[in-house]
Amino acid sequence: MLGLDHSRLSSALMAPYYNAFIAKPQTVDDIPRIVALMGPKTVPAPPPPPGQPPPTAPKTRLIVDVEGTITSIQRIPAAGS
Repeated sequence: MLGLDHSRLSSALMAPYYNAFIAKPQTVDDIPRIVALMGPKTVPAPPPPPGQPPPTAPKTRLIVDVEGTITSIQRIPAAGS
């Protein structure tokens, strides 16, 4: 169940009555309404090519004095950057 109400358009897939000639959601009604309700489609990032390690995130180095107070923060670039 998507939670999408019936459409007022008889040409929409979500019209209140079944129409065998409507086989897919309509771009003028059904699709914009479901996107408004559920949000846009998200696509995951593609995996790295075979044989290559996944990218690494940058690292952070904290410089601390003898009392344990952080005196500076340095960003270390990721390998291959």
